[in-house]
Amino acid sequence: MHTLATTFTSAALALVLAVPAVAQDDADELALALERAAAAATSELALLEERLSSDDWMVFESASRGLVQIHLPEVARIAPLVRELRADGSMADLGAVADRVPGLWQAWTLFADAPDDVLDATPDEVAAWARDRFAHLQSSEQRARLLADQQVETGQLVAGLALAGERLADESPMTESPMPEDLAAESPMPEDLAAESPMPESPMTEDLAAEPVRCGEDVLDWSTDPGALHDRFSGVWEYYGTPGLTLNRVGDFVCATYGRGDGWMKLAIIDEHTLRGRWYEGEHLASCAEQRAGTYHWGWLEMRFDEDFDDYVGELAVCDGSPVDRISGA
Repeated sequence: MHTLATTFTSAALALVLAVPAVAQDDADELALALERAAAAATSELALLEERLSSDDWMVFESASRGLVQIHLPEVARIAPLVRELRADGSMADLGAVADRVPGLWQAWTLFADAPDDVLDATPDEVAAWARDRFAHLQSSEQRARLLADQQVETGQLVAGLALAGERLADESPMTESPMPEDLAAESPMPEDLAAESPMPESPMTEDLAAEPVRCGEDVLDWSTDPGALHDRFSGVWEYYGTPGLTLNRVGDFVCATYGRGDGWMKLAIIDEHTLRGRWYEGEHLASCAEQRAGTYHWGWLEMRFDEDFDDYVGELAVCDGSPVDRISGA
């Protein structure tokens, strides 16, 4: 589970581990940065605890975006814009619009499939609809688990920063510090921490290639062009910034696994360079009205590869709605 604070503290810790020799002034600055990072992580944890106890906040884990925290009253006020964009087909430009309207991505994620009369209701009524719709992800048990996970990670980060600070203080100016491998081996952060994170560290390509793909029996709305069957789509591709998407052709389809196996795809080969199909996840902020492949968390996507299959671009949608996000990778 990664927040801004934990990302910053991890970066600060990595910086200390990687510096082989520092002058006293630099060491003092790094020590101060470590203290600030630890304070930021502790403050972020306190803020999360406050939000988890408030009905005004919805907190979810997302495989693609990490820990998502939404201030429901604020997002509910822009719900009518979702209806307007959905009606005139402007959702293909959601990314550009979202840059100018804070909270639009969260609003679309919550209300993409909300009835028109809900989106035209008062903000309080819109918020009430969202609380009811996503109650299964906002139970006391779910919130307690999120908080417990964050408490563990924050404790490990603060302990790691303290250890790095102690080592920095013990080193003589302009002398070589221990090898990063030694420090990493003694770090209090366990190796399985990355495996528990919804935004996984980039695993080794060999591991990804060995991971079995999932395809499933879901019937797609698109069929494969028999003349476009080839294996050039197969391989390990970037997906939301990490090389975590494994594609393999299985019969007439391309099947995929991502997010350390929690997410999977079934894709039709539309033409020589285009895949279109569905993504599925066991848990996701978005929830559809019907199940597909045994989950309520799914949507469709299209991937268009360049002539040499060096990279791809495309769009992603939630459920059967209009595209809500652009995707790309190499």
